Amino acid sequence: MSILSIEKAIDLAMESIELRDDIPPGTKQCAISGLKSLKQRDYYKKWDKDKIISKIKEWTEENGRVPKSPNFNEFGMPHHATVRQHFGITPAALVKRLYPELTTTRYEPNPWGFVTNEDWICCFREQFTKHSDKIASERMYDGLRDKNTPCAGTILRHCNIANWNDLLKAAGVKYQKKKKKITASDADIKLTDSYSPTLAKVEALNQERDRHLQELYEVVTKINV
Repeated sequence: MSILSIEKAIDLAMESIELRDDIPPGTKQCAISGLKSLKQRDYYKKWDKDKIISKIKEWTEENGRVPKSPNFNEFGMPHHATVRQHFGITPAALVKRLYPELTTTRYEPNPWGFVTNEDWICCFREQFTKHSDKIASERMYDGLRDKNTPCAGTILRHCNIANWNDLLKAAGVKYQKKKKKITASDADIKLTDSYSPTLAKVEALNQERDRHLQELYEVVTKINV
């Protein structure tokens, strides 16, 4: 018994719906439209580098231009995360690599005068280090950075870095481990766990008391019998 692909199974389902006479025309059209959309979805496809490149070239031929970043959200196109997973770069960077003659560099404001990637990363490293005791995310970095410095997203675009974590690696910085504050409960635990001659003596007296009470109980029990 052969196993049908999801695309083939959807095709058969659409053909079956077309042939049925007991389904109202409006319902039939909605069902077929939904199946067509499902067929074009990205999540069940097994993408690899060759398939991604082939799809981008196919889209370019059909539309007479190269796809832009929003086009990778369309049905049938590999998603942004899929491209990054296989190539380690953004879809826009991959398109530029495939069609350097058809892509133009988008103007990015650069009032800071940075020239090389290292200039951008050096600025990021300085700002991250300056506020590292408070930074735990990209959003927190943007909120804490000096106002005359670029945000993380701008640095990512200029350096063609895929995401925040890759930027941290490129800059060689890490989140700062926060020192745990000793609370009153922590202090109580430490005092309880530590040895104290006084506490040991009290514990011995309690055990002696319990032993005498047990002996007294046994004597009273025998008398009553």
